[in-house]
Amino acid sequence: MATKSDVKIEIGDWVNINTLSGIPAGTNFRITNKGDHRVDICEAPVKPNPLDKIGDPITDINGPLPIIFVENYTDPIWVKNKGTKPVYLSVQEL
Repeated sequence: MATKSDVKIEIGDWVNINTLSGIPAGTNFRITNKGDHRVDICEAPVKPNPLDKIGDPITDINGPLPIIFVENYTDPIWVKNKGTKPVYLSVQEL
């Protein structure tokens, strides 16, 4: 299983987490938000527009840990930092 800790996500634009982590699209994995602000996640065949209001949050607002499991998907996974400073994600193949 591949694990990549400290994947740096800059502010404001969608980035392909599959490319940044080296985990191919379609592979099940877990993302942990190691920062203290919101990161959005979505599945899309192409990069979403930075102004699109889409995606689900990866935060600790709804639970004790800012973790999301990405399973049963085919298109690339995109993440967007919604904070005011860079955030780091840990990505682990399941």
